[in-house]
Amino acid sequence: MQFFNLKDASILKGHLLEPSMTWAYESKLTQKQCFNAVMSNYDFMNQMRGIVAASEGYYEKPLASLDLEEQLELIVMMNNSALYNKYKRPELLAEKVEELKQKIESVE
Repeated sequence: MQFFNLKDASILKGHLLEPSMTWAYESKLTQKQCFNAVMSNYDFMNQMRGIVAASEGYYEKPLASLDLEEQLELIVMMNNSALYNKYKRPELLAEKVEELKQKIESVE
């Protein structure tokens, strides 16, 4: 009886490789550098990679010019850009942004 095949080995290798690469990068980069790397490379879908491109693509204005609602939309989209897609599911995105606003208000 065979419990482990080559396909399983390649899957396992991928699961072990990813965390080890993450640890290697984290040990060499500051938290700010890691944060900037994530923000610069996140795939917002619709051919937009990085928060600056998403700001220009979704709102046609620079990141610094976004209002709070637009900033929160980008934050929510970073949670799951396919689920909270601004073009395909705007009502779901708006609902999640409202939840986030309420959380912010409860902390203040």
